[in-house]
Amino acid sequence: MIELKHICKTFDSGGGEVEALKDVSLTIEKGEIYGIIGMSGAGKSTLVRCMNLLERPTSGEIWVNGQELEKMTPKELRRARGRGGGRRGPHRRTVYRQGPGRRAGRPLGDAVGAR
Repeated sequence: MIELKHICKTFDSGGGEVEALKDVSLTIEKGEIYGIIGMSGAGKSTLVRCMNLLERPTSGEIWVNGQELEKMTPKELRRARGRGGGRRGPHRRTVYRQGPGRRAGRPLGDAVGAR
């Protein structure tokens, strides 16, 4: 299970602060699959990067399988990222290597290397 509790992420843009994520809370149960959609600049990538702590949220908590990620050592965090989840595996590399022209018009399962 993945649980986000009141996640906020603020960036300093030089001209002031920008709130990329504001009080985001959600729970994803084991076996559930979600997609993140939104307009450009809405914070989709920031959310995913915060979920796996590739980027630290300004505030809030991220729990995975009963463990708070912020309290893990770097070694524990690397191990947790390697087990189920995140942007990993050969299918990810295949999609990015093909480029948009080769992916266009193909069924999504083919584009991500599903069998």
